Amino acid sequence: MRTPADRALLEAIGADLETSVAVVLATVLPEVLDTSTVEALRAPLGDTDRRRHSDIQTGRGATAFLITRAVLRTVLGHLLDRPGAQLEIVTSERGKPSLAEETSPPLHFNTSHSRTQALVALSRVGEIGVDVEDIGTVDERVVRRSMSNEEYERLAVMNSEDRTTAFFRLWTVKEACAKATGVGIGIGMRKVAATLEGSGRWGEFTWESIDSGPHVAATVAVRSVGLDESRGPVALHRGVLKALFGVGP
Repeated sequence: MRTPADRALLEAIGADLETSVAVVLATVLPEVLDTSTVEALRAPLGDTDRRRHSDIQTGRGATAFLITRAVLRTVLGHLLDRPGAQLEIVTSERGKPSLAEETSPPLHFNTSHSRTQALVALSRVGEIGVDVEDIGTVDERVVRRSMSNEEYERLAVMNSEDRTTAFFRLWTVKEACAKATGVGIGIGMRKVAATLEGSGRWGEFTWESIDSGPHVAATVAVRSVGLDESRGPVALHRGVLKALFGVGP
């Protein structure tokens, strides 16, 4: 049964989808989940999701999958006025999830998680991709493979700390755009042009950085051909796990 708090959140998400380029739902991943919470989070999952969660079994990967799918299906169920567990979510050969049925207007979504945070992103505008990364150690081989010559040269003149933060910011722009294409990182990350601005464009895609805290980088990207300019920027909702399931601070 929905409470006033989670009904208010769900209504706000629905309203924001009609007026914003995209909506991003953010939650901090708890260290552990007790048995009753796990069961509550499994309730809105479909059979395929439950089998996948059981296969992952334990650890942060299982927690992140469970939380992102529970939040996603709860929100989709509200938007489509049916139980989230009854919705059929299919995955492309490249791993991009979508609804098996067509909706009018279209409803696009994507998810991402790091070790500490999980994001669910939705849009009525166009195909969407989202990426979140904890800022940590940089593998120089990944930097060289993923950055264009211009991007690499820009990073090369920075001090170590700034360079690390900048790399992860650029990476999330690239991965969010790559996921929005439906191809993913197989598209070739050097091909996706990124900047350190708060927002920008790459081809048919508009991207926007998400404020996820001092040690996290995150970006959402939307295919925005023919975008209605009256739409506002990305709407961010934090603490969705607490509002929807009573978990977290």
